[in-house]
Amino acid sequence: MLQFVASPILVACVALTSADVREASPDSIAQSVRVSIAVPEHYGKRSIGKDGEFHVVITNEGAAPVALWREWCSWGYFNLTFEIVDESGAPVATINKHMRAWTKNYPDWMRIEEGDHAIRTVKLFDSETWDNAALFDENGEPHKTLRMRAVFSIPRDNETQEHNVWVGSCVSPIREYVVE
Repeated sequence: MLQFVASPILVACVALTSADVREASPDSIAQSVRVSIAVPEHYGKRSIGKDGEFHVVITNEGAAPVALWREWCSWGYFNLTFEIVDESGAPVATINKHMRAWTKNYPDWMRIEEGDHAIRTVKLFDSETWDNAALFDENGEPHKTLRMRAVFSIPRDNETQEHNVWVGSCVSPIREYVVE
């Protein structure tokens, strides 16, 4: 009869290896992505140029890589929106991208490693891309001050499950931006 006697070192190695190989829970994955509008404060204000261009940073704060849809395809094109909010923080308008025709379209994703970022360039005053009438005054000029936040959201569907794409929603802090 063959007997196996486990040494304390072997047991410790197996335990450490098992501890490192674990699946992230759906709750921890949902909390792993953060979105922020990358307009730093300078001399007491956050300024956006009259062209409305700025960057949005999507960060993987989790302990495992995440897959996100790429912006060029319809699965990723609509993931980023902006909410214009009042003084109490209640949304008064949502800025979405316009519907568009697709000449080439298939689910395409990118892998964001732990602690890594995806950067999206936004031209918020581009009326051909964004349904942004709420950003302009009666003269067609951008409002001088915008209180807004970014919303990054990927809904669950067959493709997210098939390609193991992150599913969830996250919002940036509400901040005031001056258009100059």
